[in-house]
Amino acid sequence: MPGYAKVARDLWDDKRFRALAMDSQLLLFYLLTTRHSNSFGYYVIDDAYICADMQVKPARLVALWRELIESGFVRRDPEARLVLIVNALLENRPENPNVTKKWRTMLDALPDSHLRRELVRLAHAYLRGSSWVLDWLGPSDTLQLGLLEESPEGFRKGSERVTEESPEESSKESEEVFRNPLTPIPYPVTQNPEPLSPSASSLRSEAADAQGNEGQLESWILRVRSAKNGKDTVAILGEFALGQYEGPGPENGLTDVEQLLKAVAPEHLLKTMWQAAEEPREDFLVYVRDVLRQEELDAGT
Repeated sequence: MPGYAKVARDLWDDKRFRALAMDSQLLLFYLLTTRHSNSFGYYVIDDAYICADMQVKPARLVALWRELIESGFVRRDPEARLVLIVNALLENRPENPNVTKKWRTMLDALPDSHLRRELVRLAHAYLRGSSWVLDWLGPSDTLQLGLLEESPEGFRKGSERVTEESPEESSKESEEVFRNPLTPIPYPVTQNPEPLSPSASSLRSEAADAQGNEGQLESWILRVRSAKNGKDTVAILGEFALGQYEGPGPENGLTDVEQLLKAVAPEHLLKTMWQAAEEPREDFLVYVRDVLRQEELDAGT
């Protein structure tokens, strides 16, 4: 591997990173910079190497892995000794077609793992523009995900959670990981939002049709996680929220989203909106606000 690695300076602005124990921060830097790594952030790394290089005991390393996994920075397949760094492709876009050829060779040399599916999702989410940037992925990778190359909008996102377990197990655990205490919401609460008329827009109908697709929720979560700053987060959540309205939605929709984010974490808000979108709502964000307020009241009883 090259004698250097790209590490984003704004990592220090990430609240999740700052909340990590110092040893866990060091493990993340190790995974980003170790000689065992590669540019696309998916590679074999044995715990014995980590323990030797970082001078940590195996029992302590188990705890460090868990913290990085639950914070959303990495995925891991311990049986295959594979690690997947979630945001690696954001910082290491292939510079030319020759790089993708090398990546393809490196990828095909790695052991089989369910993480390869996650890597493909991340690649389609993060690598846009020239068609050759995805040439390092094989046709079977796309087919396994049920994705169509003609529909790049379907690729924007990846998985909801980072765990060592299977995707089914991780989806159950994620509710606990992302639950956050709710501070008071500075609005009055309305109780019974009116349903949409049968003439709801096609945009809203398409969104409703997608609710049963767990992969689509995972996609939105990945977009929220990849936001560079608070403004990007508001824009992403606003895009989802405004898609649930008949017509263009309220003019102050982004402001409403920003206010809700003062009360809950972004992923909590997204999941609440996702559940609210299962049924038509005339005033979507008002309804979401009421649901959050009710959660707060229930938690206080």
